[in-house]
Amino acid sequence: MLGIAGQILPLKQHIPLDAALGQSRLQCVILGIGKTGAAIYLQGGGKTTIDSSSITGNVKSTTGTIYINNGTLEMNNVTASGNKATNGSVVYASGASAKVIITGGTYTENSASSGGAIFNNKANVTVNGATMSQNTATLGGAIYST
Repeated sequence: MLGIAGQILPLKQHIPLDAALGQSRLQCVILGIGKTGAAIYLQGGGKTTIDSSSITGNVKSTTGTIYINNGTLEMNNVTASGNKATNGSVVYASGASAKVIITGGTYTENSASSGGAIFNNKANVTVNGATMSQNTATLGGAIYST
């Protein structure tokens, strides 16, 4: 298990999380990380949980701050604001083997061409009790699904 509690991730840091970790839990601030590539990249399966964290001011040229194409991502009581990307400024979920569960939290003033906060490309995405407001996109203000 990887745990990062109460950390501020420095500019341009990238955290690859994969099946070798099995399970990881993050409680942190992801702030202003680079322009290319996701800050957190989930590709090898396993489960990653982000609890009571802040994702703020990230500008991505393509996919969101968190990219998942295999495994499970749980986000509990996360605050995400002021993030920008081409697709899904906070989360970009792709493929049938990706599962995202968002419970609670606030997603505001995020922007993208598609999916202001979340871009769902054939993944399994569930949102329960989260507040999504003032997110902007050409397609899907807060969430866009293909």
